[in-house]
Amino acid sequence: MFFDTIISAASVPDFPDKTLCLTFDDGPAETDSPDTEPGPHSLELAQYLQSVGVQATFFQVGRQIKEFPGIAEQIGALGHQLGVHTYDHMGLDDYLTKNSGDVVRQISLTTDLLPEGGSGPYYLRAPYGQWSPAVAQALNADLLTCVTCFGPIHWDNNTTDWDKWINGIAPQVVAEQYLDEINSIQKGIILMHDNMANVRRYAPKNQAVTFAKSLVPNLLDAGFKLVRVDAIPGIAAQAATTPRIALRGTNQAYVSPQGAGGGQILVSGAEPSTWEELTIVPLGCNRFAFQAPAGQFFSVQDADGSPVTATATQIGDWEIFEAIPGNNGTTIFRTYTGDFLTIGNGSALVGNGGQTDPNNGFTFFVYSSVPVEAVT
Repeated sequence: MFFDTIISAASVPDFPDKTLCLTFDDGPAETDSPDTEPGPHSLELAQYLQSVGVQATFFQVGRQIKEFPGIAEQIGALGHQLGVHTYDHMGLDDYLTKNSGDVVRQISLTTDLLPEGGSGPYYLRAPYGQWSPAVAQALNADLLTCVTCFGPIHWDNNTTDWDKWINGIAPQVVAEQYLDEINSIQKGIILMHDNMANVRRYAPKNQAVTFAKSLVPNLLDAGFKLVRVDAIPGIAAQAATTPRIALRGTNQAYVSPQGAGGGQILVSGAEPSTWEELTIVPLGCNRFAFQAPAGQFFSVQDADGSPVTATATQIGDWEIFEAIPGNNGTTIFRTYTGDFLTIGNGSALVGNGGQTDPNNGFTFFVYSSVPVEAVT
């Protein structure tokens, strides 16, 4: 889920003192020169950090993952967190409002290329820090993106490295500038770059490895704890809050499990209220399970046209639903039997026999502590 405002140490009241999250944007990228020479060396950077016991967060650009296959997986295998930095390094607010750009596709193309991120969502950092409530609403309007991603993650430092590489400033000097500011703020999410994805001609000037080798030992000696962004309790708690949604059918009514005992599910709710509040459980590969307010999971029966019930106490094959994007912000759900969820007789939620029909598309409303409008 995405929030209207950015997330950083400044916005997290319980962000631990003397704790830093080292984050690197714009990779992955590699060059043939030794890592002692300028140029992007994402993997060598990740290896160095791992060798000194530091886990960092790498916000990855989708086209870079595709250009340098296998590097993201190796970085993740070293214990670092992999995040999303769009596919083309686009300023999301400008892209959406000035160019009618598809911001959802910028995210989904990238998550499709990243290795599985474990049980939690992928964290997003917006290029240039460019963000707005309109971008949050557009991303939350897509069910897959809303459930599988979280953010936006911003930063707390003002000192930058990318412009120093362009101007040929020595990495040791840049490290001293970072250290001075970090000693001043004492905690936070620190922005750095292991590549330059927006101006590719400057990428050969990147000196992230030498920079890190100068900065990190000084941070450790000063007593700072260096962790991934998802190791910050206040941020991880927000990310772990599984989005709760209400599904709305083509009859403009909401999917509503009937009663505390589970069982029948009708598409009859007049508005998203207590009995329409579903917990959506992401299972990877565009698959989800739905948990009713009383705790049971939606479960499809094996006969065409039979009702879906809220009776399962755990998730198995019969409780998994594949989400397929439809038109006009709708989502189509395919069951284990190959049927598609639809509105049957008496407004019952049923599987329709394996072929799409006009009632397959569902929109949704997000229950949230921040204002998120219902999708229409």
